[in-house]
Amino acid sequence: MSTTTTIMEPCKISPWLELPPPKFSAEAYDHKLYSLGEKKVVSIKKEAPPPPWAQGQVMHLGCTRGWMASFNKDKRQTFLSNPITGRHIRLPALPVSTSPYHIILTSSPHAHDCRAIITYYLSGRIALCFPGHSTTNWLPVCNQLHYLDITYSTRQKRLFCLTSDSVECWDLESPSFLWKIPLYEDDSIRRSSYPMYLVMDEHSDRLFLVIRNDLPFVGRDGSYVKSICGLGEDYPRKSLSLDVYEIDAKKGTIRYMEGSLDGLAMFVGANHSFALPAADLNLNPDSIYFVEDFDLQNYCVAEDGEIMFSSHDIGIFNYVDSKLSSIYYPSHPSQVSRIAPTFWFTPME
Repeated sequence: MSTTTTIMEPCKISPWLELPPPKFSAEAYDHKLYSLGEKKVVSIKKEAPPPPWAQGQVMHLGCTRGWMASFNKDKRQTFLSNPITGRHIRLPALPVSTSPYHIILTSSPHAHDCRAIITYYLSGRIALCFPGHSTTNWLPVCNQLHYLDITYSTRQKRLFCLTSDSVECWDLESPSFLWKIPLYEDDSIRRSSYPMYLVMDEHSDRLFLVIRNDLPFVGRDGSYVKSICGLGEDYPRKSLSLDVYEIDAKKGTIRYMEGSLDGLAMFVGANHSFALPAADLNLNPDSIYFVEDFDLQNYCVAEDGEIMFSSHDIGIFNYVDSKLSSIYYPSHPSQVSRIAPTFWFTPME
């Protein structure tokens, strides 16, 4: 398939799972994506190498509105790339010495008012830039707290930020702080160290909090392995279940979703989580599709390019009957092999 392939409107096509190459490589490689709706692999041949500033030891953070957000470790360069068109957009140099953790877009990066919003690895602080401007820099926004996740509402034009104990809402036009809802005020959510995600359903403009309950290390038989020094390379994570809460900004409440997601299919994992109406896209209703989170350990590679570590935690959780099923890759730990991180990709343009 060439890069001139026509892409359907985002509401008419289901997400794809971007499949990594067999070995990590700093060179350009053809993209392979697994269509969830059609249940088949689509190959997209790269017709030209990326620009020099996008070549080298590149970490892919995940996709956002049809673009892959990446960071070149060799050149310390953040950039966007479109797997369909092959286009690349260079983002400003980072003002700090760390790596990015999230980069999400508020709209197409070609739009003059589009904002690219970044959170920094480890510090969790937030900044933004304008990819469509000829000159732009990363501008710090929000409270300088440690933010775990972010999502954006195109209808409300609001940024939602997750901390360890609350959800905040910000107006980026001003910018100004609008509201904060504590997570643990009424004990409806248990305090835990499990991964948490903010999920926006752009169709209904509903905001959700998803908590992923997992085991940090499992053996080849699927049993839990107690964490000791040196574990990691041969002991992947394993998701057991996921819990979903709806955040009602008007009422200032958080409500547990009991046994149903109102027909939605949710997608969580690295960089940008979202929800879609399952019935319109041939997806499993009331289900959560998950891939592993971004982690610098997932980019530890040997000299021959072999992946040295990957959590390989990929699957579908049925929210009605609590059953887990696999996506493309086998899910049982006895069949797990080391692969580079995978991501959700939603063709937009």
